[in-house]
Amino acid sequence: MDPTTAFDQAIYAIQSEGGQVHWQSPPQSAQFVIRKKDMMNTGGFTVGYNGELTIMPNAPQQSVIRLNLKVDWGSTVPVFVGSIVALIILCLLNPLFLMFGMLLGILVLAYSAWALSIKLPGDIAKKILRNIPGGSVAPAQRAAGFGGLAAFQRKGQAEPPPPAPSGPPPQTVPPAQAGWSGGPSGPHVQAGSPVQPAATDASAVIFDQIKQLAGLRDAGIISAEEFDVKKAELLKRI
Repeated sequence: MDPTTAFDQAIYAIQSEGGQVHWQSPPQSAQFVIRKKDMMNTGGFTVGYNGELTIMPNAPQQSVIRLNLKVDWGSTVPVFVGSIVALIILCLLNPLFLMFGMLLGILVLAYSAWALSIKLPGDIAKKILRNIPGGSVAPAQRAAGFGGLAAFQRKGQAEPPPPAPSGPPPQTVPPAQAGWSGGPSGPHVQAGSPVQPAATDASAVIFDQIKQLAGLRDAGIISAEEFDVKKAELLKRI
């Protein structure tokens, strides 16, 4: 698809997932904010992500749609505070648990940081890109550790050329032949009529001789019988 179509479909997919676009420069890029919460990754708290959309032309009628999602660490404070409070309560309720509380707390906080900065934004980006028709989804680069960046892209497919119009094959029209035909308006060219051969130089000479003989006949130099005989001989030469 072309960049304009890819940009419009990407914006629609982002808004369908609850994203709010606060800046855009169609059809190249846009910035948006999306918020998610679930019990497994955020503990029921809402976590915000700052997203960046980039459209890059790849080939004629083909574009690459790239999404970068970065966690807003300020929105994750309730998640980490809740995890720490839960660990303290468990340690107070069970003294035996206090021995492993420090190690378990480190593991829980590490998992929360990984899930919030890499797993969850990656899932969001892939879900948005899968809602755009055509192409395939792949990581654009490795997530930047615990910096909270997840980058994925969708490489679109080139649109097939339009089908050839159906209908009967064109008919070949034979070239028209030009000829002369007389009429009230004088000679004119008719398409398709055979070309009549023009008089040759020899025929013109014979007709001139016949005219000369006719003049001699009219002057009384030759008789009408002699004129007819000479005329017949000359016409046989044509």
